[in-house]
Amino acid sequence: LFESQSHLEEMADVLCVAQAELPTLLPISKVAEGLLRVKNGLWLLGRLVANAPDSFHEVCLSLVSKAQHLDDDSTESRRRTAVLRQLLVMHPSHAATVRAMLVEHCALPDLAVTLTLDHLSAVSPDVCSE
Repeated sequence: LFESQSHLEEMADVLCVAQAELPTLLPISKVAEGLLRVKNGLWLLGRLVANAPDSFHEVCLSLVSKAQHLDDDSTESRRRTAVLRQLLVMHPSHAATVRAMLVEHCALPDLAVTLTLDHLSAVSPDVCSE
């Protein structure tokens, strides 16, 4: 069901409504962890957070806190990095907060460095070009 492109929009709508109506049965942090493991889950998670923007911090914290025990080169680590990058494209003003979470939890160091370099290049373009 998650692999079919023709049903993705409907699945996203059902998932968003179900999570909004039944937040105690479907905690967004657990839904996020589950969606990491299915095909098109990153896209569905992006849609879920877009429809519930107040869940952004909770989802990011869940993704980061569970990443601290992963190998940097694992598939799951790369998927977490990809979804966090996708979420930060949606909410770029939270990049510093997510970076602080990464440092605090000693998780996904490659993403923490990337976010730092992105910030430095935005603040002072000369710093990263040298």
